[in-house]
Amino acid sequence: MREGVQMLPPDGTDGSVRNELSGHARAEFLVMAGRAEIHTGDRRSTPEAVVPRQLRRAPDRFVDRDQQRAALNEGLAASSRTGPLVVLLVGPGGAGKSALALHWLDVVKGEFPDGHFQLDLGGSTGHAVSPHDALGELLRATGVAPEAVADTLDGREKDWRTWTDSRRVVLLADDAVTAAQVRSVLPASPGSLVVVTSRSTLGALWVDLTPVEVRVGPLPTDAARDLLSRIVGDDRVRDEPGAAEELVELCGRSPLAITLVGVRGRLRPRTRLTTLAEQLRGHRLLGMNVAGDVALRAGFDVAYRELSPPVAALYRALGAHPGPEFGLQVAAAAVGEDLDVVREWLDDLADRSFLQPVGEDRYRFHHLFWEHAGETGAEVRADARRAIVEWYLRQAVLAEVLITPRRWRVGPPYPVPTGPSTPAERATAMAWLEAEHGNLVAAVLATADDEALAEQCWQLCQALWTICFRRKHHQDGVATHTVGIAVAERLGNVLAQARLRCQRGLFHLEMGDVSRAGEDFAVALATARRCGDRQATSTALELLGLVALADRRGAEALDWFDQAVAAADPGNRRGAALLTHHRGRAYSLLGDHDRARTLLRDAIDRFVALPDEYNQARVLTSLGETELRAGRPEAALAPLRGARDGMHEADAPYQEARVVLLLAIAAGRAGLRDQARTHWGQAAELCRAVGLSDPGVLARRFAEFEFEPDESSPPA
Repeated sequence: MREGVQMLPPDGTDGSVRNELSGHARAEFLVMAGRAEIHTGDRRSTPEAVVPRQLRRAPDRFVDRDQQRAALNEGLAASSRTGPLVVLLVGPGGAGKSALALHWLDVVKGEFPDGHFQLDLGGSTGHAVSPHDALGELLRATGVAPEAVADTLDGREKDWRTWTDSRRVVLLADDAVTAAQVRSVLPASPGSLVVVTSRSTLGALWVDLTPVEVRVGPLPTDAARDLLSRIVGDDRVRDEPGAAEELVELCGRSPLAITLVGVRGRLRPRTRLTTLAEQLRGHRLLGMNVAGDVALRAGFDVAYRELSPPVAALYRALGAHPGPEFGLQVAAAAVGEDLDVVREWLDDLADRSFLQPVGEDRYRFHHLFWEHAGETGAEVRADARRAIVEWYLRQAVLAEVLITPRRWRVGPPYPVPTGPSTPAERATAMAWLEAEHGNLVAAVLATADDEALAEQCWQLCQALWTICFRRKHHQDGVATHTVGIAVAERLGNVLAQARLRCQRGLFHLEMGDVSRAGEDFAVALATARRCGDRQATSTALELLGLVALADRRGAEALDWFDQAVAAADPGNRRGAALLTHHRGRAYSLLGDHDRARTLLRDAIDRFVALPDEYNQARVLTSLGETELRAGRPEAALAPLRGARDGMHEADAPYQEARVVLLLAIAAGRAGLRDQARTHWGQAAELCRAVGLSDPGVLARRFAEFEFEPDESSPPA
């Protein structure tokens, strides 16, 4: 009993029953879990007052997160709340959610003078703290004796709300697993702040609350490199910038992973960053440890064990996906389930930060989860990989047939076109190929040594032709076709070897490597003759003619083209149209412009009849070039305009840029300076769109037209 307070027993000498307070004291009554306690004095101002200061010290190394901190400040500045402000930091394990929270709270905690609390709710340990235990920890932190803490959850919630009703406190609820954990510990005061970190979006929390949600993902590349530099030292990063950048990318730009790798590097000061990168390329990051303390794998294993069985099965199957980003349909194919069901499972993985939504029905693995899924799903990898690769092959074939329905192909049965495709269908197909280009390339490289998927490997190379050629992904084309040729040789498929040699040679030719192109075409010709295939033989002869044409050997080119015509199948209308086009180009180069015009117009008619709008535009380009060579720039304008429109319709921006450059040259030589300036501006924009900053890069390819730069040409 405190001094100055007297409580008379119920059997007082005056025969009455009464409780009395005597003396001069300020009393505070607190009812907790059915017990009445009387405290004297103001606990917030007396020496006995308990003012918790539990927030841990913010980590020393902290980079970037300016965008997230701005969002937090904006949320804090918001008014008109009837309850505490709840901030939800969501992101994968190791993203630095807790570090961000502590750094931000270190700045703003002064606005909450009545208490700074921190709860570790156990999400990454696999032992989630119950709301009952969390509340007990908070109440004891306020000074309530352990034996005085209520036994029931309801009693503890009421006591916590009572204590916080008139106080401005801040609470960091770290590593939350469920919305129930958060709901139970919310302070009562509208002037309080609760910061929640979680790998999950805690969907149930949104039923009657509106948290300020802030996503915490991988660091930007510059910030990730800065973090590595702070750990291993500026000199080492400056000396090996390429290795440093590779390291942070291998770490998925995860702060925790970068810290782990950086500390390992700091403890080995004589180990080059290049060596560290080599160690990580083998997917060893999750198992890497510092002084025997594994820092990453345990948390990922815990998160995986929390998944329901079907979601866990999908996660394992997606570990076989060739790239970190994918769409709903291939995910459904990987597990053989309905799209709507798989969409729910993917959303569950996204809610738990395994995945990041990047568009409608499109997702991206957080890098380390992708690695973890691949390791976890090793036992299902073969079946899942087959399902995924075969789905990509089917879709790539369908897309390519829509874009170039009559192109010569070998291998699997391709669907027979039922009619010409519409521009919208071709645009959709090209957009799909562009979106999945990286996954298609990765699928080829991932199946290079997989004997069970050898057929699919080289067939994917063939299907990659259109996107790699039209969009000028030449390096990818060479890399994948080199793999595909080796696989076809291993299988003994001579016709596939000839086809892929022809395609790889065209990539070399477009890259300006005429010698390598010629080598590929010569081997393709020998291979085609060995297997006796007329189409393969004619194509190889045609392509050898293109090599001669590129070397400006017109007469030799004509000889190759004539041989190709003799070897060709008379029923191949597209092949005949292509050879007619090439022969017209050869005569144009030789200066026989009349014969060139006749052949080129014939080729246009053939492509119109097929129909083949893309190649029709190519022939119109050649006709414009012929008129330029003939000294008739005015006559070149009409076919070049038609070619420009055709390339635009075919969604071929690189080829369109070439045509517009020719238009600029033709207009300039015709004295139409305003038109020339307009075309140069259009060409510059198109060049930027395809990654060429200077129109002159392409203009130099047309030096044969003896175009002299003047005021109608782009500035130097």
